[in-house]
Amino acid sequence: MKKRLILFMAFIIYTYSSAQVKKVDPDSLLKESATEARLRNFKAARNLIREEVLKYPNYVDLQFAFLNYLYWDGEADSTFRMLDTLLTKYPKEYQLYKIGINTCYAIDSTCYNYYNALAIKQFPDSATSLITNTAKFLYEKRRYKASVEMADSALKMPNADSTLLNEIKFHYKITDNYKLAGIGYMYFWIGADPTWPRHQFYLEYQSKSDFGIVIPRAHLASRFGIRSWMGEVEFYPKFGRNNYFYGLVSFSDGVLFPYWRIAAEPFFVNPQNIELSLGWRYVDFGSLKLHSITGSAGRYWGNNYASARLIYTPFRNVGANISGVVSYKYFLNNPLHFIDLKVGYGVSPESEYLDFNLAGTIFTRALRLSAGYQFWLENALLIRVNGYYERVNPSPRTPFDVYGFIGSLLILL
Repeated sequence: MKKRLILFMAFIIYTYSSAQVKKVDPDSLLKESATEARLRNFKAARNLIREEVLKYPNYVDLQFAFLNYLYWDGEADSTFRMLDTLLTKYPKEYQLYKIGINTCYAIDSTCYNYYNALAIKQFPDSATSLITNTAKFLYEKRRYKASVEMADSALKMPNADSTLLNEIKFHYKITDNYKLAGIGYMYFWIGADPTWPRHQFYLEYQSKSDFGIVIPRAHLASRFGIRSWMGEVEFYPKFGRNNYFYGLVSFSDGVLFPYWRIAAEPFFVNPQNIELSLGWRYVDFGSLKLHSITGSAGRYWGNNYASARLIYTPFRNVGANISGVVSYKYFLNNPLHFIDLKVGYGVSPESEYLDFNLAGTIFTRALRLSAGYQFWLENALLIRVNGYYERVNPSPRTPFDVYGFIGSLLILL
């Protein structure tokens, strides 16, 4: 009798307790989790529906919501485990493949290509957009050659986004390897003798390859009723992962240009995109030969680059000249489309307009300003315009101004 009473009381207690438990509605929990997800509380969103996901394995919205919360929270391993399970059950759900592709985006190309290939096989009608996205993915990962191959494949397919794909091909052409050829013009109105402005024309060829960049130029200048020529080669070979070397060799007839100009300077870029350099310059005016030590510090961030440079030039027993320049460059759509600003103090041996008549002004005070804009026209012509101003104070001589204009037009070959 006592045993039966105990069993009866236990049954009553269980029945009462069960009645007090509120039945869980998975739809309500799904809505609550969505609210948390909108607030970017992805872990809280998962916790709300975690048990329901196990209870209702065939509730598609619930399963997909939990998968999305994992993906949005960056839980890659858990995302892949659940994704593989759901792909087995729902192979026709396009969104699953997109989650796989997007999750792989930040991981590696092997993973990306795996889910991309599965999607193309399952959804051949979406192959064009999938291959186009792959071209974008490869380009953003700086695998330029592979991105162009994928863009070429997508362009052969129906409904291809030709504007985007041709833009990828163009960016590859000017980022990885390119050849440019064209002409330029420089005009300098020099206040020390304004009756004889300096005109300077040049031919230029640029070539970028796996080696780096090489730029030969041929100049012809006119001033004081005489003409002068100069040939030069500027080069930027690459070494290491992000490092490069700047070199320059120029020679002339020595009339309006220095007989020789030589420059050598390695640039080192660390993982934080900070750039440091230390180099040497040599200018030979015949009777006046100058050696300079120069160094710079700069940084790349986003589409911006800023740097500061000092140039130290000793002059026999008289002393030394120290000049400097602060530069800023804002890149727009690609590395060759930018706005360029410079502010400098002092006259350095690298000044564009230097000739024998102004060689003595190297060791004077001066303020320099320049602004330039380089842009593409129809992705075929590279145009550059640059304005220049310098206030030179060659004490005890009278201060004078220098105004300059530089323009160039290069054709993408």
